[in-house]
Amino acid sequence: MAGCNKDEGAAFVGVWKNSDKLSETLTVTKVDGGYRALSQIDKDTKGYMKVETVLVAESKQLLVKDGGKRALELASDGT
Repeated sequence: MAGCNKDEGAAFVGVWKNSDKLSETLTVTKVDGGYRALSQIDKDTKGYMKVETVLVAESKQLLVKDGGKRALELASDGT
């Protein structure tokens, strides 16, 4: 018996670091019906710049916000 894996956004789960001028940490976790992305500016010790978004997998490379707006996209090399 064969089945298909519908966990299309699994590659996004984890902690991602951006080291541009304003360093940011993005934590993606699996939740019921989708994924939770929590963005935190690293130098913001008070938590004023925390942004939380619930996303759904449109494909293995794309998570979208409600309404189909692009939110996170994986490059072909997994970055």
